[in-house]
Amino acid sequence: MNLSQNKMPPSKRKFVELLSNRKLKLIVYDFLNYSIEGLCRSTINYINDRTGIITKDAFMSAAFKNKMWSGREGFINYDGIGLLRGLGDVLDVLEYDGGYPISKIDYEDHRSPKTLSLPYIDGDFLKNETGYKLHDYQEEGINKVIGLTYCDSGEGGILKLPTNAGKTIITMGISKVFDGIIKTLVLVPSANLAEQTYRDYQKSDMNTGLLSASIKGKKKRKDLIKNSDHIIMTNKLFLNLSELFQDEEWVLIYDEAHEFGDKTSIAIRSSLGHCQYRVGLTATMPGEKGDKYKDTLIRHHFGDNLVELDQKELIDRGISSKLHIDLVTIKTDADVLSHTDSGWDWQREQQFYSNNYQMFLGMLEV
Repeated sequence: MNLSQNKMPPSKRKFVELLSNRKLKLIVYDFLNYSIEGLCRSTINYINDRTGIITKDAFMSAAFKNKMWSGREGFINYDGIGLLRGLGDVLDVLEYDGGYPISKIDYEDHRSPKTLSLPYIDGDFLKNETGYKLHDYQEEGINKVIGLTYCDSGEGGILKLPTNAGKTIITMGISKVFDGIIKTLVLVPSANLAEQTYRDYQKSDMNTGLLSASIKGKKKRKDLIKNSDHIIMTNKLFLNLSELFQDEEWVLIYDEAHEFGDKTSIAIRSSLGHCQYRVGLTATMPGEKGDKYKDTLIRHHFGDNLVELDQKELIDRGISSKLHIDLVTIKTDADVLSHTDSGWDWQREQQFYSNNYQMFLGMLEV
C-alpha cells in the first residue's frame, strides 16, 4: 500500500485494491444497455453508492435507519449490466476513484446506429387529418423529434407539455413522420385513451392497429403487429406482451412518461433496447415533486426535454381555459352513488356520470 492509498477512506481504498488486479471489458449491447465484465459485487456496491440517486422514501426505510443501506438506488446490477446513459458516471468512478485507466478497458459495441435525416415539417403537416393548422409548440415538438434523426447517438427526448396541449396530435404527427420508414409503438395509460388515440389515427391513411386485451391468442396478436405500421396499446398490456416486439425496429412513443417505473424499464430494455428513437410525453416530471431517482430513470430511457411548456402559457394564449370549481349539492338516494361494488373503478365511475348527466342536472340546487 502506498502513502496516497493510506490517506483514502477505507471504502475507497478497498475499491482501488479490488480493481488493481482485474481486467475489465465494456460491452455496449444496444441503445439502452451495456455491461462491464470483471467487476465483483463489492466494486458494484461502491459504484452504485457513488453514482446512485437517493430514493424519495429512503429515509423512512428500516435499512436506512439501521445504517444497512445508503438510501441510494444505482443503475448497474450485480451482473455488471447498466443503463447506457449512466455509463459516463460509472467510468468516471472507475478512473478517478479506482485509478483504473479507461484505456485499459476492452471494448465492444454491438449497436448499428443510423442517420435518417428526415425532412422537417410545417404547421400544415396534419391539416388533412385534423382540419387545423398545428400550434407552434406542436410543430416544434414534432420537429425536435425529427432532429433526433440527424444524429446516431440513440438519445431520445421528452416533450413536456401540459394537459390540453394536444399531445395526441403530436403523437400522430410523429407516427406520420416515420410512416413507411420505421414502425411506431404508442403506449398510453388506459384502454379508453388507447381507443381515443386509435380513432384519431383512423382520420389518417396510416396503417394502424389497436392491440387490446380483447384480441386473444398469441397468433392473432403477432399477426396484428406484423401487419400494422403503427400499434397503439396500453402500458399495462405491453408489460405482458413486450417479447412480441423484439424482432422489429420501432419508434417508441410513451405517453404519460411520469408513470414510468421499474417494471416498464425492464420490459423496454429487454424488448426495445435495439430501437434508436424513443419519445416520452408528460406534463410533469417526478423530479419536480422530489423523486429524483424516478426522474433519472425516465431520462436514462428517453433523454432530456426537447420542448417544455406550462399550463399558464396555454391559458394566456387562450388555448386552455382557467379552471373554476364550484361545489354543488345534488339530491339523490345514497345507494345511487354507492361504490361498495368491489369491481368499481374510475372508468366505470366516469361512464356512470356520463350516462346520468341529465339526471344530475335536474338534481342541482340553484
